[in-house]
Amino acid sequence: MSITETIPSLGSVPTTTEPSTFDARADTLLGTALPAMVAAENVWAGQANALALVVNADSLSAAASALTAIAAGNAVVWVSGATFTVGMGRYSPITGLSYRCIADNTGTTDPSADSTNWVPLNPDNAVNNIGSTGGGTQDINLSLGRLVNLTVDTSANTFTFSNPTASGTFDGFILNVTNGGSQTVNYPAGVDFVAGAAPTLTAAGIDTLVFLTWDGGTVWFCFVVGQAVA
Repeated sequence: MSITETIPSLGSVPTTTEPSTFDARADTLLGTALPAMVAAENVWAGQANALALVVNADSLSAAASALTAIAAGNAVVWVSGATFTVGMGRYSPITGLSYRCIADNTGTTDPSADSTNWVPLNPDNAVNNIGSTGGGTQDINLSLGRLVNLTVDTSANTFTFSNPTASGTFDGFILNVTNGGSQTVNYPAGVDFVAGAAPTLTAAGIDTLVFLTWDGGTVWFCFVVGQAVA
């Protein structure tokens, strides 16, 4: 992930030592070059802020990973209908990821789909390759990984986000969308875009979006951090 915006040059500036070009250069500077530079600098600043937030999120994730490493290492496979108490560690036979029990239960629902009784210990390093969405509603289940890759096709797509960490803890994920601009893409109502409106996605290429929350997914802050034509 990097800053992709390039600050354009102002070009030839007007000078009183060259009166024959002064007016034309001044018009270009004030009417075209300077506004383009200001617009590019605003985009650059937005990408820099988003990158800083992602770096901060990575550092918090690394600290959390260190604290949970022992618990994750001691986890055994989850078995449907067994008795689980708060603090137990188990790994899902579906996702292979480790979870901690947060409520006593004898549940029959795999921890990856049971956010009432289980929380993921460290899904941040897992990659969730969804593939083609096929249109309609597409859930992004954070218990399956915090790097999500998908391809938009067929018809309008509506994304939903599930299993973020609880309110009061920092959470986020990276979404790589291929061909997002080829169809209509709808986001959850709680998404707050840094530019005030949903971004225009690339019709034939990849857009990288970062979503951050600290209130259990009630509000997600979204930044576009990269766009590349395929």
